[in-house]
Amino acid sequence: MTHIFCGTHIISDFYGIAQTIDAEELLCIICESCASNKLTLLDSSVYKFGNGGFTLYCVLAESHISVHYYIEENAAFIDIFTCGQNNPLLVLNDLKHYCMPIKENTHCIERGEWNAR
Repeated sequence: MTHIFCGTHIISDFYGIAQTIDAEELLCIICESCASNKLTLLDSSVYKFGNGGFTLYCVLAESHISVHYYIEENAAFIDIFTCGQNNPLLVLNDLKHYCMPIKENTHCIERGEWNAR
């Protein structure tokens, strides 16, 4: 299998999240989203802070997903990078549907040399 040395990196800030996010529930959303968007989840880890916030990290064959949830701010920082032709915006949309942020600040970075091939 040949891999394309290009990818899409999404960084997104969610503000005004409607409900308290449960780390395990969010991990299930990510697992379902990866499966439906043909991403290969290799491993995951969740670290919960005493106040209810958490850091969640998923290792993908295609790269990674991370979520840093700040319960005291009703906010999350999300990072999704996928190599090749995959579309990380589809995963972000699933996360947005679950979190229902009032405000979102998202940046998309194309990495590698898409036009070099």
